[in-house]
This record gives sequence, structure tokens and C-alpha cells, in this order.
Amino acid sequence: MKGVWSLQVFQVTRNALTWCVVVTLAIVMFVIVGGTVWLESSSGDPYISRPIFNFVFGESVPDHLTIIPSFIISQLPRNINGTPSDITLTTQCSIDRLSRLEVLAQSWNGILSAAVFIPNGTYESISAGQANIRALHRKIEDLKSCRLDISVVIGGSMSRYPINVLRNLALEQCQTSLVFILDADFTVSKGLHEFIQTQTCLTAKTEKYIGFVVPALEMVCENVKKVKRKGGYGMTDLPTTKTEVVDAMNKGLARTFYGKATPADQAATNIPKWLAGDCSYPITSAQGFEPYVIVSRELIPKFDERFYSYGWNKVQWLRHLDHLGFQLEVLPNHFVIHPCREEEPTSSAETSSRQWWQEVRRYFLVKIFLREMSVIHPKTITPPHCEICA
Repeated sequence: MKGVWSLQVFQVTRNALTWCVVVTLAIVMFVIVGGTVWLESSSGDPYISRPIFNFVFGESVPDHLTIIPSFIISQLPRNINGTPSDITLTTQCSIDRLSRLEVLAQSWNGILSAAVFIPNGTYESISAGQANIRALHRKIEDLKSCRLDISVVIGGSMSRYPINVLRNLALEQCQTSLVFILDADFTVSKGLHEFIQTQTCLTAKTEKYIGFVVPALEMVCENVKKVKRKGGYGMTDLPTTKTEVVDAMNKGLARTFYGKATPADQAATNIPKWLAGDCSYPITSAQGFEPYVIVSRELIPKFDERFYSYGWNKVQWLRHLDHLGFQLEVLPNHFVIHPCREEEPTSSAETSSRQWWQEVRRYFLVKIFLREMSVIHPKTITPPHCEICA
């Protein structure tokens, strides 16, 4: 009798533990995956509520983001050169980085689709943010060069910056086939837009699942400061041509983007080869590679909105391109460059704790994403036999 009782206790305990494990896994999957909702912009209604169920451990209320596509658009004529290879530069930023968006727009002579994030706040703060966007747009319009279109996302917090929601929104507003996806902290080299418009080979290759990497560089902050104190190179004096890049690199004022912090991010670009040559060349993507690319809008996937803030938000998209069979080539002679960047302050204990839980969430989400990608079979690509040379 005692043995039977012991067996029953064992079975009940085992069943209880099994259910605990199942329920726990279900909760974790819900927390990790987040049930991201993809909504298309409905014509005629500029205000769209998009619930993004990106739970972080300890949080139970989802962000509800108000999407305002085409909040303000340029009235300048499009495609003034009448070329079929027109391109839209897409970017995103938060409301406190409008000054960087302004600098980027000043360096680009084509169409620029930007998505700007305004976190939750008072009515006055949100209205002020919208007013600042309109003021920036007027300044860019007065230059009569960049055709700046701005969409807006309102809601959530900076700690859960919806970066891929913003990227998708900026892409959704594009009308050109070619798009150049870039972060707002960069400026582009002189004449890049005009160079792309003359390259029929570039257009032909992007239609065959080829993406063109635009080399990314950064100013070396500590060396720029030293030169500035001596009355030389200024903090805002960025190279605009390849010749100026070579000079800045020889003086230790410029280097590959994140070349010191995380060299793998841009290593596959092979900057020494780019510096020495004048023609495009193919490269192989590597783990951690995060290039800025020119691609065909019709062929690329959306960014996965389950990824927000920092970490894998762009890598997942590049891995998706790789799974689809995209190949990469490096564009000759042109580049993007990041200005001198100050060191960011150390995070508080509360922020560090939140980041730790986000790392846990991201770890499992990456596993789920890679499994989803495993069912995709890459396409067989036969690119056109042509070369892009400066």
C-alpha cells in the first residue's frame, strides 16, 4: 500500500512539474517573440495605431505606437534629371537627433525618406517635437537640393526605441526602386547621388539580388580634438571625397567605422582594397558584418520589428538577405562617414539591469529568428557581367 501511495505521489508531482514547464515555456515564448503586429498604412487615414507587443521581463503593458506616414513631404520636383536610376535614401532617428538628420540631408541631393520617433510625453512636448520637425523641413526645403519626406512615430520610450518599426515606415514611403538604407548619424560623400544615377550597371545588378555596400568610416575623436586645439582640422570638417579620406586616414583622423570598438562590423568591406582601387568588387558577408547597402526595394524583406533598441536589429535583416541569396559588392570611390563621437556615459544600475534582461530576451529571439530563416532556400543568381568604375 505504501508503494502504491508513493507511486501516486510521484505521478502527481511529475504531472505538476510537466505542466509548470509547459506553462513557463509558453509564457517565455510569448515574452520573447512578442506577437509583433505588422500593419500596412491604410490610405486616407494618416493616423494608424500599431500595437507592438514587445514585452520585456517585468513589463506587462505593450507599447502602442501612433504612426503618421508622410507627416510632411517635400514639394520640390522629383527625378529632375529624368534618369531611370533614381534612388531614395532612407533613415530614422529620435526627435533629439534632428540636428544629425539636418546634416545628412544637407549632404544628399536626392530623395530622403526619414522616420522620426517621438517618445510618450505631455501634449506640449509632443507638439513641440512636431513643430521642430516642421522647422527642420522648411530649412531643408529652402536649400532646394534634398527632397526630404518625414514620417513620424509617437509612443513608447527611448529605452525601447522601435528602430525597425521606423526603418520599415521609411521604406514604405519610398517610390523609387533603388533604396539606400543608412543611419542618420552619417553624412554621404560628395556626388554620391549623381554617381548612382549614371550607373546603369548598378541598377541591372540590384535587380538580380545584388546589394552594393557603401564603405562606412568614422572620425577618430581623440585625434581630431588634438588637431583642433592646434588650429587645424575642425570637429565638423568631414572628408567629402576619397582623396580627403586618404589624407585624413594618413593623419590618423579617420578610420573604418567602429574599427576600434567592434572591427568585425565593417571588416568584410576591406577598406584597404577600396582605397587602392577604382572599381567595384564582390565580397563575402561574415558574422557580425553590418554594412550600409544600396538594394532593390522590391526584392528586400521587411526589418523584423520584434527587434528593438540595440542588438541584432540590423544583423537579422542582413542575415535574411543572405538566406534569400543576395550577393554583395563594394561601391567604388564613395563612402559614408560618422562624425567625431563622444564616449557615452556609463549606464545606471537600473538601466544595466534592464539591458541584462533585454539581452536574455534577445538571445532567445535570435534563436527563434534563425530557425525561421532555416526554411528559406537561397535563389540561384546570375548577375550581369558588368563592372562599376569611377
